[in-house]
Amino acid sequence: MAKYWFKSNVFARLSEIVEADSEKEVMDKIRNQKSFEIKQEVLNVYPSSIEIRKIKEKKEKNNMELKETVELMNSVDYKDRFIAEYHQVKIRYEKLKNFCNKIEVETMLGKEETKHDCPLGLLREQQEYMGLYLSVLEKRALIENVEL
Repeated sequence: MAKYWFKSNVFARLSEIVEADSEKEVMDKIRNQKSFEIKQEVLNVYPSSIEIRKIKEKKEKNNMELKETVELMNSVDYKDRFIAEYHQVKIRYEKLKNFCNKIEVETMLGKEETKHDCPLGLLREQQEYMGLYLSVLEKRALIENVEL
């Protein structure tokens, strides 16, 4: 069953993730008010517009791109900045790991290696330290009750 996100623009901005097979099923749930946390009768309003978007399933819960961390990084809340820092390091770590793996596979297969100026050993050392840093951030998140 696919997951859809719907947002209803009313005075109280209602938004919720709904599991449904189609957008039609999401609309039916909205009409039947099965998925609203707040009933429309209580609000005495009707949605002025409804946005429905299918959520792409991702390998990881919080798989984001570097550009998506900018807003969190500029937050006044240190927890948001902490989350942004974690995701930035994780994104860079994964890219470095994939790059190193690609070089190793090309070497093993006897193919021409992707251009890189830095020795692979030094790149792997950087990857190792980045991994350790991620581990420290994850432990700190547990201590400080920050959901990454």
